[in-house]
Amino acid sequence: MDLNYIIMVHTEPKHFNRLIRALNDTDVHFYIHVDKGADINSFRDEVKDLPNIKFMTDEFRENSSWGDFTFLRAILNSIREVVKHSKNGYITILSGQDYPIKSKKYVKDFYHKNNGSHFMEVNALPYAGWREFGMNRLLKYKVNLSHKRGHFFLYPSIYEKSFYSFELFLNFIRLSLRGNFSYLSKIIRRRKIPSYVKPYGGSDWWSMPVVTVNEMLSFLDEHPDYLKYFEDSLLASEMFFQTILMSLPLKDSKPRDIKPAVTYANWTRPGVITPPVLFVESDFDELMSQEHCLFARKFSQKVDVKILDLLDKVNQK
Repeated sequence: MDLNYIIMVHTEPKHFNRLIRALNDTDVHFYIHVDKGADINSFRDEVKDLPNIKFMTDEFRENSSWGDFTFLRAILNSIREVVKHSKNGYITILSGQDYPIKSKKYVKDFYHKNNGSHFMEVNALPYAGWREFGMNRLLKYKVNLSHKRGHFFLYPSIYEKSFYSFELFLNFIRLSLRGNFSYLSKIIRRRKIPSYVKPYGGSDWWSMPVVTVNEMLSFLDEHPDYLKYFEDSLLASEMFFQTILMSLPLKDSKPRDIKPAVTYANWTRPGVITPPVLFVESDFDELMSQEHCLFARKFSQKVDVKILDLLDKVNQK
């Protein structure tokens, strides 16, 4: 069984190198998307001795900003590269600041034991755990003011009462001064979710059989308007794949085998200014208590390397 890791990376080449070597094994393949704003050579140089790594070429790299459609497009570009080479096994999406919290043997045995399962957070929208129940992502247009994190705004059509605000008026002026008038053709159209799907959402970080991902790509070929719709969505990557998965035809009327995602992140710890938690040595017990997860995020060698040493010590037993 192939284990295909797509790793979305933009920082910390040294941690990237350590992550790759912590995951590397027989039948493991890596597909690396380095953000276009980062120096790809600093990542290539770290792993140039390994033959089972494919870096996305500049043609398929994206300059992604937080919550933008470009991140989804980068994942799709990477997925298409995987399916060119692998017809079986799993595709797992990781960030460059992830790290395994289980051993290589445990990970491999886990996928063999659960072959055919889908490891993904799936919540029907509207969802109480998201701001505005997630409907702002679906029914409002997103536009960037710059590539800075959080430097964007959402706007409805002229038919919504919320359109008529001074703040929104100022944002349209800012857009116009930048020469961006794309909103003019959109404000006269209400955003509508494609009628052939029901929306779902969840985390970016999932793991699914290659065969299912191929079915998703066929779905996109049959519904080119679906991808187009998400171009205007905030955090499109957190809804795009969940919605397709729940729209695929059932096989033999059997329910989909969907299990919790296998990447752990702590979004709820009090006092954390920018969640999720950046794990350090004192978080070791918390990580070890995640029995059903294989990976965790986020880590930084610049902040704390001792937590990685502890995890390696446990995982190499």
